[in-house]
Amino acid sequence: MDYDENENIAYQNNATGVKITYFPVIHTRKGSIGYKLEWNGLSMIYTGDTKPETNSLKQACNNVDGVNKGVDVFIHEMIVPAEIWAMKAARLTDPDDASEQAVEIATTVQNSSHSPQGAFGYLLSQIEPRPRLTVATHFPTADDTVACAMKSVGQHCRVVRGRDTLPGEGAARITWSFDLMVISVFPERIVEQQGKVQEFGFSATYQPPPGTIVDPGDFNTPKYHYPDQSGGTSGDPYAQIDTSTAICACDSDTECNYRIDGY
Repeated sequence: MDYDENENIAYQNNATGVKITYFPVIHTRKGSIGYKLEWNGLSMIYTGDTKPETNSLKQACNNVDGVNKGVDVFIHEMIVPAEIWAMKAARLTDPDDASEQAVEIATTVQNSSHSPQGAFGYLLSQIEPRPRLTVATHFPTADDTVACAMKSVGQHCRVVRGRDTLPGEGAARITWSFDLMVISVFPERIVEQQGKVQEFGFSATYQPPPGTIVDPGDFNTPKYHYPDQSGGTSGDPYAQIDTSTAICACDSDTECNYRIDGY
């Protein structure tokens, strides 16, 4: 999507009031973007991986008619220091044991695409008012890494942790992302939860709440279906792909390469 300083709308639904805008961030090659969702008087930003930059800051301040309203949820990338990154990647216990080459590579990657802990704290300190909840993503979450990051962020901005903790005036409530994280945002509260999936099921499929009626008609048509001449859809799985280099199950009625049923 092309970036325009005035109109950066990725999606807008006048019936529901949902609006999604986008803005450029900094990640290795030109073209990366962050997103801002606004709906029902609430707002959320997801930056993706990025170096600290001013567009995210400006969007998070959420200036409305000359007044900084602030966003409800600010999801921004943060990475551990390069030597810690190299240490963890090599399964070591002391950052001094990480090779200079590994640290150099991690530093290069960080400098091109990611936000160090202190930079994350500085960025957060410049957002006024503070987001109701700030979420650190792309972070190897563990007791030691989070404790280290809290010290770095705290040098720039007063932060508190805890799902039910109120940050207080001028402070920021911060949390770290984890698999299956669910954030429920209400005008009066924000609740952090973890999605429930089948622990030993065929796949880790989302389970809707008991009593929820799921209408198959609510789902989008799969990409491998396409409209046919009768106005319906075709079930041809090859409709959108080039099969000229495919290895077929059978070249003829008598010569077969493998069983098409998968056995």
